[in-house]
Amino acid sequence: MSRLPRKSAGSSAGSSRRFFGPGFVLALGLCLFAACGQTDGDSAHFPGTVTYDSPTGDFHLHLLEPPWLPIRLPTETFFAVPPSAVTLSVREDDALYSLHIYKQSTDATTAFTAQAQQQSPPWDVAQSQALAGGTTSGVDMSWTGGPNVFHRDAFVDDDLPGTSFRLHFTAKTSMAADPMISQIIASFQPWPSSAHTAHAGDGGAGAKH
Repeated sequence: MSRLPRKSAGSSAGSSRRFFGPGFVLALGLCLFAACGQTDGDSAHFPGTVTYDSPTGDFHLHLLEPPWLPIRLPTETFFAVPPSAVTLSVREDDALYSLHIYKQSTDATTAFTAQAQQQSPPWDVAQSQALAGGTTSGVDMSWTGGPNVFHRDAFVDDDLPGTSFRLHFTAKTSMAADPMISQIIASFQPWPSSAHTAHAGDGGAGAKH
C-alpha cells in the first residue's frame, strides 16, 4: 500500500510542475537512511508503515516509505511515488502518485461543497461518500482531471471546530477503489488541539516518537 503529500494553509490544489534534480534525490536518500520515520510494525491497522508527523504538529498519518517519499520544499512537505526507484530527477507530473495536504478554514462538509462548486464542470456530489475505516469524520470524493489524470480528495474534520484538512491525491490511474489510498486516508489523524504546540517542536516529517 502507498501514500502521499502536504500543502501550506490556505493554498489551493492546482496543477503544479516542479522539477527536482540530483539534490532532491540526495535529500530523499538521506531521509530514507537517516530514519525519516518510525516503522509501525506493531500496528494492527497499518503494519509495516512509517508514521509521518507534520512539522506544525497538527496531524499525523501512516504510509509505506518507500515507495512513498516525503519531499521537503521551503513552503511545504508533500509526498510522491516516483516512476522509478533509480530516478535521478523527477517532475511531480511524472510521479505515479502524489499527495498534498491543505489546511482548511471551514469544516470538512463545507470545504467539500465549496470545492465541488468551484470545479468545471462541478463535481457530482452524489458520487461522494462519508469517510469510513478511520476515527475522523469527513467526505471522500474521486474525480477525473483530464486524460490519464485522476484525483481523489478526502476532506477531514480537524479537532478544532470549524477547521479541516484536504488530502489531495493525484495519479495516472483511478484511485476510487485503491486500497493503498484508502489506508492512507483512514490513517490520517489530526492531533488534539491541546497537543499542537507540543508536537510542533518534535522534529517534523517522519520524526521518531
